[in-house]
Amino acid sequence: MPALKKLTLNGNEIGAVPADIAALEQLEELHLSSCALETLPVELAQLKHLRVLDVSKNNDLKIPADFSQSTSLRILDVTNCNSFGITAGIPALEELCCDACTEVSPIDFPAAILACTGLKRLSINMNSFKQIPGELTALTALEELYMDGALCYINELPDLSSLKNLKKIHASGIYNYPASPLVKQSILKGFFKITSLEELKLDLYRRWLQDLKQDGFDEIAKNLAHDPARLQELSDLQASKADFGDGRMVGHLRKPMTAEHLKGIGALQQLRILDLSDNMLAALPEELYSLPHLRSLNLKGNSFTIDDRLQIAERLPDVDLDVRENWVPNEVIDTPSAKLWKEVADLIEAGNELWFNYAGEPLNAIKKYNEALEYFNTGKVKDKYLFLYLHYVKTNAYSNLASDDDYDDMSEEDKKKGRLTCIETGLKGLSLIPADMLPDTSMVEFYKEAIRIMGNAVAWEMHETYEDTAKMEEALALINQAAAWVKDKSEYFIYDTKIRILLRLGKKEEAWQLAKKTLEENNAYSGLNDITDSKEYKQWLKKQ
Repeated sequence: MPALKKLTLNGNEIGAVPADIAALEQLEELHLSSCALETLPVELAQLKHLRVLDVSKNNDLKIPADFSQSTSLRILDVTNCNSFGITAGIPALEELCCDACTEVSPIDFPAAILACTGLKRLSINMNSFKQIPGELTALTALEELYMDGALCYINELPDLSSLKNLKKIHASGIYNYPASPLVKQSILKGFFKITSLEELKLDLYRRWLQDLKQDGFDEIAKNLAHDPARLQELSDLQASKADFGDGRMVGHLRKPMTAEHLKGIGALQQLRILDLSDNMLAALPEELYSLPHLRSLNLKGNSFTIDDRLQIAERLPDVDLDVRENWVPNEVIDTPSAKLWKEVADLIEAGNELWFNYAGEPLNAIKKYNEALEYFNTGKVKDKYLFLYLHYVKTNAYSNLASDDDYDDMSEEDKKKGRLTCIETGLKGLSLIPADMLPDTSMVEFYKEAIRIMGNAVAWEMHETYEDTAKMEEALALINQAAAWVKDKSEYFIYDTKIRILLRLGKKEEAWQLAKKTLEENNAYSGLNDITDSKEYKQWLKKQ
């Protein structure tokens, strides 16, 4: 197989790779995850076209230093390899993923990583480092740096402002092991010096209340033996008690995050995407409102009041804002705008309860949604997400009218009106979704779901309502948008809709190919039985 370009042996405990792999001269990708490897043949480094090498989950792997001479290797994955697997730098490398390569006890930052001077993307998530060295600035080509759960033992970040190509940093504040200390909020200011940043993720820096048992404290103390000052900080935090919310006074692992911890963020004038989710923040620094290029702000899982959230949205009208799941205990809702917003939210919740989980009353739910929409139509409430969400649930409810307890008593005319309203509502909802969705942001997953559900609902109702070709072509365009975001087998009903629209348009070959593919991937799906049981489909299938 000298012409082979991709070889995947994942999950086969082969123990060793033979030297004669060098005969695969055209090999471009080699996937050897979980193969119980301890080394690699040096001949592998001599393959002139090998660009991608995945040797993740080979615990005892040590890649020979000869790989530093590779001129073709661009992507290397050593995730879950003890001690990182690499023994020398590979200057030609552009992407290195080495997540979860340490135990709980912190180690010095590997010199071999610093010697991969061509890196553009570095992922060191869920590792225990004593420090992030200033020598990281040697990676002058670096564009993306992922450090989620890798900063537990870090007291201060080095000055990385000289990395002028660095555009993206993810630095979650969660620990990588329960026996690790939590990431210090004080290190955040180090990120605000990197003025080239366009995307920054700083989630999970919230307050943490927990009384450590003595053995738990001793375990963390053992891992902080190199840093007595940090150990004293932990001891002081445990002595500082706060109300857990139920009257119990509990020690801290970390104090609350505040706007003060974000002081200096205004220096990030190129920032487009900012994730501050799950921090229990109750205020933002004023300078954040002056970031000229900010397009996405994730404040999900914080502690902003309704009034706070409305004011943030008003001050950042062009920002894709996620303020879902904010919670304030015993919140006092005392401003007119907050009271109106709460009335809308209560109407939506009441509507959802009427038909979610097969409650059987989508018609009554739609009445609640219409009441809520009137607040928007009259200008009493402004909330881009809630307005879109209302169209999403209303469209979904209309598409499920057949499940209503009173559906059989509806006239054919009323049923048709329901289909037409579903189409109208769904098209309006789809128009509210940003045309240029930013990838990898918190709201984009909801947007994709909305496209799937509303696109499918509208396309199906068009299929059920219209006969003319122009409408069916419109329906096909909509279902293609929905199908582009299908996540898993539970959403294969979207393919079902597409197949039927294709058949209506006379595109049998394309429809049957999709039916065949759908059933090959999910042979338990029964929605296509009427098609696959047809004589015409069976004859076509025999010819394949």
